[in-house]
Parts: sequence; structure tokens; C-alpha cells
Amino acid sequence: MVKANDISVSEEELFEYAFILSKNQFYQYGLTNIPDEHIENYTKEQLAKPEEARRLREQKFDEKIISFVKETVKLDKKNITMEKFRKLFEEDK
Repeated sequence: MVKANDISVSEEELFEYAFILSKNQFYQYGLTNIPDEHIENYTKEQLAKPEEARRLREQKFDEKIISFVKETVKLDKKNITMEKFRKLFEEDK
């Protein structure tokens, strides 16, 4: 699925994702007036750590896969009775 649909995380996407997470982290501590240049520097420091960069890339990758699946897979919603629902599981046995 990933290869067939060319799902990947570019360096730019990774930086944007890490920047938003960094900004939100500062906001959680009530630091809402920090200039973007300071947040950018903090983000670069975080991405310079191999384990942190890997973790953030995986999170962004997972987010992209979930978005792809949500856009691609269409569900057929049906209303059924509890009895019919139970029978679905009984048939599989």
C-alpha cells in the first residue's frame, strides 16, 4: 500500500510537523508569545537527535497512512438488529 501509493514523509513535512508539535508544547506551558524563530531553532535541535527524529517521522508517517485509508476506504453503513449482528459471528464458527 505504501509503495503503490507513494506514501512518504519529506524533510519539509517532517519539519512542519515537528514545528507544530513544538509550538503546541510551549503553549501547554503558557508560553504563547515565543517568536517563531526560537521555535524553529528548538525544532531543529529536536530533529538533530536521531531517536527523536525517527519517532516524529514515524508519527507523521502513521498520520499520512491513516489519512490515506480514510480517504480511500468507503464504508457501507447498515442498520441491523442485535439478533442479525449475533448471527454474523455465529456463521464464522
